[in-house]
Amino acid sequence: MRLAILSFCCVYCVNMTRTNINDACYNEEVKKEADATCAKTSASGGATTSQKYIFLSAASYNGNLGGIAGADAKCNADTAKPNGSTYKAHLYHGTGTIGSELSNLSANYDYKNASNVKIITGSSWVSSGVTSTLIQPISAASVSVWFGNSTDNCTNWTSSSSLVNSTTGDSSAQNSLYRQSNNLACNNLFRIYCVEN
Repeated sequence: MRLAILSFCCVYCVNMTRTNINDACYNEEVKKEADATCAKTSASGGATTSQKYIFLSAASYNGNLGGIAGADAKCNADTAKPNGSTYKAHLYHGTGTIGSELSNLSANYDYKNASNVKIITGSSWVSSGVTSTLIQPISAASVSVWFGNSTDNCTNWTSSSSLVNSTTGDSSAQNSLYRQSNNLACNNLFRIYCVEN
């Protein structure tokens, strides 16, 4: 019975929904704050960084994503979405409008792919930007993904014209090619990256 209780308790902590800070979890530490959240600890006793997801959309789209708001909505409706959190599209929009290559990423979190494998440490990604090498790819499948830059972004994700271009990434790349492998016309059908917020 004791083992079952500990198992349930630890799942409760990981899901960040603990309500009783007096319950003890094996190898976990309760932060005695007003919201009574839990932090998973490492073997050495230090708290690990919280993780969020980045996933590759199951659906493909032309470059007219409906702007950034439309792209965000596509992420949240996508069948590959790994949990019930809110997601934002990982896209470059104009000249740094949403943080350029680091759109929607935070140094306070590590990021994992949909297979629960950590792909990069958030603080490293935010400080190094496009020079960062991913620990693992966002997806094992090699497919083209819309990304963009300050000038080539399907005119801020509202154009599906064959005469307008955007940079695209390779979802299986572990270097800057994950976001900038080709410059292709916006009438193509490609996927998008989505970042948990």
